Amino acid sequence: MKQQATFVFVVTFVCVVTSWASADMSGGSIISWGWDSHGQISHAPTGSGFIDIAAGEFTSHALISDGSIVSWGWDSHGQISHAPTGSGFIDIAAGEFTSHALISDGSIVSWGWDSHGQISHAPTGSGFIDIAAGEFTSHALTPVPGATLLGIIGLSFSGWLLKRKRMI
Repeated sequence: MKQQATFVFVVTFVCVVTSWASADMSGGSIISWGWDSHGQISHAPTGSGFIDIAAGEFTSHALISDGSIVSWGWDSHGQISHAPTGSGFIDIAAGEFTSHALISDGSIVSWGWDSHGQISHAPTGSGFIDIAAGEFTSHALTPVPGATLLGIIGLSFSGWLLKRKRMI
């Protein structure tokens, strides 16, 4: 007889960069600390309802429970002013000067500095299940055929994103 197991995960997302950090606490509010050279700390949004955060070199983005994105920090290459508007976003990633958002249909929106093709060479189409951004590279993950995604646990260090997934 096949047995079925139920797992409950409580996850707190934390993003850390070289000299400052942000944390999404269980209440959905953002707490930031560290070096505030370009508003990474002082311009962090207040309130609650945040479900994910991504920290780049001098820029951060938060995903709100309605699927919209709020951005703050240094806008040297459009990291803030070119951030997508609207809702329907399910994941965010921030690199050094480039950022990406994953839309609910699995398509990717990219913005910021295109120094090494991080924007112009972003994959098109839909069906992606995860995104990551580094200093000069970005990555998208496609699902394993026939697998079901059970959950995501994320950790970001200096814009390099490591996420563990369990596929069945």
